[in-house]
Amino acid sequence: FLEDGSISAENIGVGRLCPVDPSLPADAFVQGIVILTSRADALASWIAGTEISGFNADLRKRTLVMETDIENQYLMAKLNDMQR
Repeated sequence: FLEDGSISAENIGVGRLCPVDPSLPADAFVQGIVILTSRADALASWIAGTEISGFNADLRKRTLVMETDIENQYLMAKLNDMQR
């Protein structure tokens, strides 16, 4: 993340707050998830008490699903054309 870690109108957008090395090839996959929310404490508490088994990103549907325990899944994000 960028120093100071504050979020403002200038650093909101793809690749601005958490920049990716520009020397990577355009088709390279970068692992990791950044979740921005005004309810970070509540989300962190909920995730801390959850047994996460994985995340599933469907690039065609533009969805991110968090899989927990044996049978629970949570839709974490559904991106539209403006957000991708």
